[in-house]
Amino acid sequence: RVEARGKLIVKFVKKLKDWNENGTDLFDNSGQFKNQLNLAKIGLVGHSRSGEAILAAAQSLKHDNSVSVGAIVAMAPNNEKSHQPGDIPYYLLQGVRDNDMFVLQGLVAYQYYENQAVPKMKALVYGANHNFFNTELKKDDGLIVDNLFKMEAEEQQEVTRTTVTAF
Repeated sequence: RVEARGKLIVKFVKKLKDWNENGTDLFDNSGQFKNQLNLAKIGLVGHSRSGEAILAAAQSLKHDNSVSVGAIVAMAPNNEKSHQPGDIPYYLLQGVRDNDMFVLQGLVAYQYYENQAVPKMKALVYGANHNFFNTELKKDDGLIVDNLFKMEAEEQQEVTRTTVTAF
């Protein structure tokens, strides 16, 4: 499934390239994307299973000279396979109360970057759960390891916006 998600991301990036070069788009063919996108430095951001899929996509896009991935941001990612896209800056954002990736699987993927001479950053966010890194998942799935502190959705999303922007 991760491979399929990675391929879907690659197809979407190639579709963006088409819209940028040819002015065609999914919406109204008005050309609103024509020559508007800089595909020489794109960032890939993914949450959960897509947090791993962006690693697969980045690895695949390394072979496409018309697109350059300049950064990868993985939020609470899965780690079914070891994708190693190489010299692309990497940011891991992981909630300590994550009940979906409760063994903090993103740290396994991050270990690859430990010895890489590439910008990298990891943040283990105390009180953050798996779901609140986005606005679509509304349920607090957090581990009940401590009830002293848990982040509300708005707080966790602010941490996400602030740190991803800074990276």
